Amino acid sequence: MHRPYLIKAIVYILFGALLIYFGVLSKGDTVWDVVTIIFAGFAALTFYAGLRMLRFYFKVKNKK
Repeated sequence: MHRPYLIKAIVYILFGALLIYFGVLSKGDTVWDVVTIIFAGFAALTFYAGLRMLRFYFKVKNKK
């Protein structure tokens, strides 16, 4: 049952990397554009969710 958590964690971390890539591409004159900050915020949330899922996956895996 814990296997989908690993797949979800990988997807979330890849999605966070994609959001950071889009944030870097959307950079205008300065880094402090609204769009760049939004991309960075969503990337931080997805990385956090992915790392929590990874932690849960290893916690369940070590328990068995």
